[in-house]
Amino acid sequence: MKARGLAAVFIIALCAGVAQAFGRFTYGVLLPAVRDDLQVSNTIAGSLSTINVGAYLVGTVLVAAATSKLKLFTIMRIGLIFSTTGLSLAAVSSGVTPLAIAISGASSWRTVYLVQAIIAVTVTAITFLFVEHKQKDTPTKGGFGGFGALARLKGWLPITLAYTSFGCMYILVLGFLTTRLEDDSQWTSGRASLAFTILSIAMIFGGPLLMKLVGKFGPRNCLATAFALWGACCLLVLPGWFTPTLIICAGFGLMFGGIPATISLNFVQNASLADYGPSFAAGTLAFGIGQMISPQIGGVIADVTGSFTLVISLSAVVAVTGVIFALCLPKQDQ
Repeated sequence: MKARGLAAVFIIALCAGVAQAFGRFTYGVLLPAVRDDLQVSNTIAGSLSTINVGAYLVGTVLVAAATSKLKLFTIMRIGLIFSTTGLSLAAVSSGVTPLAIAISGASSWRTVYLVQAIIAVTVTAITFLFVEHKQKDTPTKGGFGGFGALARLKGWLPITLAYTSFGCMYILVLGFLTTRLEDDSQWTSGRASLAFTILSIAMIFGGPLLMKLVGKFGPRNCLATAFALWGACCLLVLPGWFTPTLIICAGFGLMFGGIPATISLNFVQNASLADYGPSFAAGTLAFGIGQMISPQIGGVIADVTGSFTLVISLSAVVAVTGVIFALCLPKQDQ
């Protein structure tokens, strides 16, 4: 029996969790432990994050090309297999090289990846057994990498640049926030993990919240405001006060969940059904470039200055560019 309705949506959400929460964001939480256990610098730790998102960039190019040849559900299955394999490799990594191949106090970080790999295997099996898709055709006019479809999108340039700004700014926070709190603010790993947990929980509500506001104020205004709030959170988190920081982390989570949802909505509203997949894949390529550059820069800045203050501050600066690009979007009612 195949899953239908909410059951199918729930399984797809689990797939996204494996690929995004496990495959991409776990490393930011575990970075202090990985760095200390492998005895590497912040620059090298940042390089591992760059490799992670660099592979994301490669995957984006491949997906953009594949959308005109393969059904979207087939692409998702392939991606799920890659994510599961990467998590499994991370669980047995003994040094920087195998961890880079996996892309992903000490050696306990491997146990985290092991648990995630087991969950990923389970989700993969459930997806293959119980979820199906009825897509009959694949788009054929997306152009190379989906750029032909992207060029037909109204306001394609500012939304693509805004997406790039988001990629740059979010990884500087999610990739280094835990390390910032432990190294600069002298938080325990338990407290730093709590902050990231609050951020992660808030992500769940960010999308629905901004979608509600978009219906009233429009995507252009809401996206610009979300970028501005992200920048404010970056500055307010710098003192490292415990309770205020937890509240600010909730703000980070809401904006992190809301900004990509609003960007996605812009693609949905301004692209045809055939163009949506290729155009969004091409836009995501620009996002991938942004998030590939920033971890390396953040690691170098942290090593040179001996602090993550400028790293988080840089995220605030990039958020300002996001505000500008969002305000350049065509005006529309909703």
